[in-house]
Amino acid sequence: MKSQRLKKKNHGITLIELLIYLSVFSILSSFLLPYLKTTFVRVQLLTQQYALYHHLKNARYALMHHKKIFVCPSSTPYHCEKEWPTLGYRIFSLSENGESIEIQNKQLPFGMQAQFSGFGTDHWLIFSDGQALTTNGTFSLCIQNTCKYIVINKAGRAKLL
Repeated sequence: MKSQRLKKKNHGITLIELLIYLSVFSILSSFLLPYLKTTFVRVQLLTQQYALYHHLKNARYALMHHKKIFVCPSSTPYHCEKEWPTLGYRIFSLSENGESIEIQNKQLPFGMQAQFSGFGTDHWLIFSDGQALTTNGTFSLCIQNTCKYIVINKAGRAKLL
């Protein structure tokens, strides 16, 4: 009889074990949460930086077909603002009859802003044949005091920083 009681194993955990597990988990998570938040912001910025970079590279393809490309600040779809910074951007070309041909219309995630400076203007960017000798311009995408940059020249060539 005694040997049968000794062979019986307990299954499950006690309340004390559960409380210890929860306290260790909460202490570890308190150290990881700030790191995860900054990682999330960094990943979000990188994603938007690569998206803008590829949109500019796609727009450059239209330049090879002798079309002017316009990049303007945009807070709402299909509408250009006058000045940066904004919550989005719009990349388009003009057809022969003057209608806009959308290449990209991008609204940025909440809290992120796009800014452009360079080419002697802080307004619209206009890329033509790329023969103009001017300085480079810089796109900056910022969220929570963290920024990513793309340098772009008058010919529409972009470089990630």
